[in-house]
Amino acid sequence: MSRGDRHSMVKILIVDDEPRTTKILQTDLSSQGYLMHVAANGVEGMTVARNWHPNLVIADVFMSKMSGVEFCRQLREISDVPIIVLSAPTDENIKVEALNAGADDYVIKPISMREFHARVQVQLRRHPVKGAEAQRTLIAGDFQIDISMHRVTVRGQVIHLSPLQFDLLRCLVEHAGQILTHRVIFQDVWGIDDDRRGHIRAYIAQLRKKIGCSDHRRYIVTESWIGYRLCASGEAAYKTCTT
Repeated sequence: MSRGDRHSMVKILIVDDEPRTTKILQTDLSSQGYLMHVAANGVEGMTVARNWHPNLVIADVFMSKMSGVEFCRQLREISDVPIIVLSAPTDENIKVEALNAGADDYVIKPISMREFHARVQVQLRRHPVKGAEAQRTLIAGDFQIDISMHRVTVRGQVIHLSPLQFDLLRCLVEHAGQILTHRVIFQDVWGIDDDRRGHIRAYIAQLRKKIGCSDHRRYIVTESWIGYRLCASGEAAYKTCTT
């Protein structure tokens, strides 16, 4: 089966008001066999998303009529489709806002197509269009993760996570009690050989809020200069987690 055949059922929506960027991305992704649709702003993008049901959305953070952050927020209210945002190197605060609004990843402009392709493939691996991963449930302490259903419960309570948050927690639960370096986490979750600590730190902070970490129940422990470790039993493991 050719690469085009594998991608022929995958629908990607680009939401950007820069014609040059959209043309480059549309031409490149179309050549790989993806089905493409371009929206010139966030308002149009929401309409397309409701009617076309894309498998992946790529959106710029700065757009007319609706900001990329607001677009992510509104899209996340109606869909769990993975979102990759495009941003300039100096837009650190905007990137964090977009991630908090529901974006799963971001790519810095000017776009490195090699990195861009890798990030697209990572998101699509998490959301395969055809077939499903064999049923598998991870259980560790207070955590239970149904991989095939993308369902997470913590202390019996269902927790709603974005696709990337889900994959990050899955990585930690699979290695509960073990110290995972930044590079190992990046390779497992993003599929890229990298160790950008600030990038991971933002997602860890989001995940801690979602799973209910507090002064009395610390699940995700920061191992200074190394990475992170999951204490799956929460309060019962609090003393050992905080040492």
